[in-house]
Amino acid sequence: MSYWFRMHFAEVEEKQFLDFCIKLNRACIEEADEIIMDNAHYIPSIQHSFGLLEESEYRENWREADRNWLYNLFSNKFVYWPDKGLVGAVGNFPSKIEKDLVTIEFQNSTDQNYDYEYWSGISYFEEITKLLKTGTTECILSHLNKGSVSAACYTLEEITEDIDYYKKSAVYNSIYNSLDLDNWLWNKKGDFRSFSIQAINSSEEHFQLTRKLEIVRKKKLEEYKEMLK
Repeated sequence: MSYWFRMHFAEVEEKQFLDFCIKLNRACIEEADEIIMDNAHYIPSIQHSFGLLEESEYRENWREADRNWLYNLFSNKFVYWPDKGLVGAVGNFPSKIEKDLVTIEFQNSTDQNYDYEYWSGISYFEEITKLLKTGTTECILSHLNKGSVSAACYTLEEITEDIDYYKKSAVYNSIYNSLDLDNWLWNKKGDFRSFSIQAINSSEEHFQLTRKLEIVRKKKLEEYKEMLK
């Protein structure tokens, strides 16, 4: 099955893990305008009607859908690997938070030979990268085979012909498999702790965010009207 997802990483001690998650969620509320605007195209009433609804029709048919979408927008997923002191976060985070995290895009729709520097910033990733960057052909073959249904396609001769490509691919494969991300992705039990935390902590906060949503929605509608002229 094909996949693509973006995960943000940070090195966090287990005793600080909950505080770290709370910090990220609090930042989402503080920078709610940025998050809503960045995702404005996906507001249900806009995405499915391209902003052509009359206000009365909107309130009757789409208002609740937009508010449910808003609630889900501020629900963030967290994954923790205690043995590695590593946390992964998936959600909509403000730019001031993302810049302090290491962001990795995982996918199997194109080549996975990411540059070695792509994994910088997380010591666990850097250790794997250093190991495989200087690994033997046999070592690279072993890491490519591990957990891969297509492993039988690889041969020592094939890897030797483009060793740097396969070393980089082995780094991706090793990190993806060692984090057990396939089980996480398909909602199966794995070698990690996984849960979601809702950034909205009260009905008052939700109400305030719905006001922001309406402002952003109207602004986006004005942009669409200009496009249609």
